Amino acid sequence: MTEKDIVNLLHRVKDAPELGGGFDDARAERCMNRFWNELGVEAPKPVPYGLREYADYALFVLSHAVARPLAVGTSVFALIFGGWVTTVNASFSSLPGDVLYPVKLATERMQLTLASSGVRRARLHADFASRRLQEVGELSVSSRPGREAQLKAAVEGFTQEMVSAKEQLDAVGIDSPSEAVDLALVLDQKADEYQALLTQGSSGEPSVMQEVADAQAAVDQVNSTAVETLVNAQEQNGGDPRVIERNFQSQLTSVRSLIALSTARLTAIKEAISKADALDADRGSRIAQARQAVTSQEKPISEATNAFAVGGYRRAFEALDAVEQAIDGVQPTILELELSLTAPAPESPPNF
Repeated sequence: MTEKDIVNLLHRVKDAPELGGGFDDARAERCMNRFWNELGVEAPKPVPYGLREYADYALFVLSHAVARPLAVGTSVFALIFGGWVTTVNASFSSLPGDVLYPVKLATERMQLTLASSGVRRARLHADFASRRLQEVGELSVSSRPGREAQLKAAVEGFTQEMVSAKEQLDAVGIDSPSEAVDLALVLDQKADEYQALLTQGSSGEPSVMQEVADAQAAVDQVNSTAVETLVNAQEQNGGDPRVIERNFQSQLTSVRSLIALSTARLTAIKEAISKADALDADRGSRIAQARQAVTSQEKPISEATNAFAVGGYRRAFEALDAVEQAIDGVQPTILELELSLTAPAPESPPNF
């Protein structure tokens, strides 16, 4: 008999009663009843299932089919989101050229996208401009590789934020003049702070002179737009004159401080050059011209003050803007003279 014959025989006799086959439900029930009788115990009656039992069973199946994948998904989301938050927090201290710096910029762009109004976006641009200036300050005192390119990127980023802030202020001025006044006050104050920080953070960096000049021009544009907004509000609505007066006094103080600082720098330059016995005709002429350009601004300042006193707000602010531009025009000359003090002296040709 072959293996195939044996398999066929087993299939034929598997249900034969004499061999224990054909064990159906009725026979199983008879066996159980006999078992309970032998024990002398009444056979237990089957428990009928009602709607509640079926509902509990369905809930049990559903909880295992849905809750477990949901818990797994929630855990995965928490891990991913938690990792993202950690990465974002770590990126706040990054600088141009760092691995996490693109994350920092992407987070800022996301905040701008989610901003609910032009006022909010303008304030965000101002805050991001502060970050770029902080980066400029940190990079200016570092010695990391690629510092010059990174410094340029930070200054250019600052310029872009100021341009965007001005655009938002223009848009808010059209849609909501009352909100534009409050925003103009904030941006004007920040513009004054940025002007000083920009000069300090980039001083002694000839590689970014053009970028700094562009940044200062952007700050001036924000300042001019803010002042224009305040003056328009005063002329059209007759708002609180104390607001515009505080703004004028703040700008006047800033201008006088800039004049005093420029004069002090020129004095220090002349003294240092004289001690080094290097005060030639060219340097002496440049120092004298720069000093004249700075000190000659007292008359325009007096005219601006008089104009403001008689209600000529627009003329007064325009005069102060002209003074600031004149002094800003002298800053490259002052910076070049300061840098010339640190340049190594040319070597004398050898005598043969």
